[in-house]
Formats: sequence, structure tokens, C-alpha cells
Amino acid sequence: MGFTFNYLTPRPPAIKAALESERVKFSFSHTEALTGGHELTLPATTRMRWFPNTGQPLSLTNNRQVLTRVRLLEKHHANVFAEAACSVDGTNWESQILPLSANVTKGNLSFQIPEQIEVMAKKFAERAKDNKGLKLNSKEYTIKEIAGDTFSGSFVQFEIEGGFTQTMFMIGDAEGIWNGQFRGTKESWAEALSLLKKLKKKG
Repeated sequence: MGFTFNYLTPRPPAIKAALESERVKFSFSHTEALTGGHELTLPATTRMRWFPNTGQPLSLTNNRQVLTRVRLLEKHHANVFAEAACSVDGTNWESQILPLSANVTKGNLSFQIPEQIEVMAKKFAERAKDNKGLKLNSKEYTIKEIAGDTFSGSFVQFEIEGGFTQTMFMIGDAEGIWNGQFRGTKESWAEALSLLKKLKKKG
């Protein structure tokens, strides 16, 4: 039981996707980018293959970078599903999908914390169905806000067998995001949440 922090990453870039004739154009920008951003374009007939496979670097301040890559999923009816992913190490990728069509030709792919927590919650509930060692009391969950002194974010909590809870959280500031989880009793999570709200930066 206790905290597990998965990684610290610069905030994901802002991403826009647009269906233009026979191609889909992805635009990446970041408030800390040295060059203002970049674009990646795919023919609308391309399917499933990531481009570029290892990611296109987006250089940030303080010698940091975010890797980006894109692909188009299988077409369903009149929709083209545009997927964009970002990573800081080339191994752990976070992705979002945007459906495009003749009626909706452009939009934003969001990596904001509440949306990411929602994705994490759905994936956890799906994995739990096949995990005999993890039994959920209920598949229902609620996303709640973390409003700290320095860091803010969101968390989602599941009740599991044995009187414990499984909590996944994300907190961040203007420079980065921490993605983590906590397993324990409701009372121990209340104490852990209090600590998260009081976290300060060194220096």
C-alpha cells in the first residue's frame, strides 16, 4: 500500500488536426517550445502505421523535449479517426483520438488532466475484469479535483475487495505533470491527499 509515482513529464503539447482534401494535418505547439511548434501530415488513405515511428522531437526550454507521432485508424462509416501521441522518453506514450469527417473537418486533441484521468479510469476498469486478483466492488467512479498549494490536478477512485481503494491521480504545475497511484484504505488516502495538496518545489 502507498504511493507510486510513474513519471514526471513536461506538459503535453497542444494538438490540432484538420482533414484537408486527401490528407490529415496535425499541428503541435507548446508554450515552452523553442521553435514555436511543428506539423505532421498524412495521406488520408494511410492506416495504422505511426509516423514517424520513433517520434518527431519538439524542443523545449531547459534542454527538454517532447516526442510526437501520429497515425490514422481504420475508417468507420464516413469518419477518419486521427490519433496523436506524445512521449518524453520514446517508450511511454500517451495518445488521444479525434474523429474527422466531411461535416467535422478539424478539432483539438486534448491531453488535459481531467480528460487523461478519465482515460486512466476506463482502462483500469477494463483491466480489472480480467484480473482475478483484483475485484472491484463497483465499476462506478467519480473524478474529483485536487487543489493544492503549488500543484493542482484530479484523481479517480475505485473501491476494491477487502475494504481498500485504488486511486489514480495526476497533479501538475506550469512545467510538468506527475502521474501516480495509491492503494490503501479511505482513511489513508485522505492523509495522502492532504500531503499531495501541501507538496512544494525544492528551491
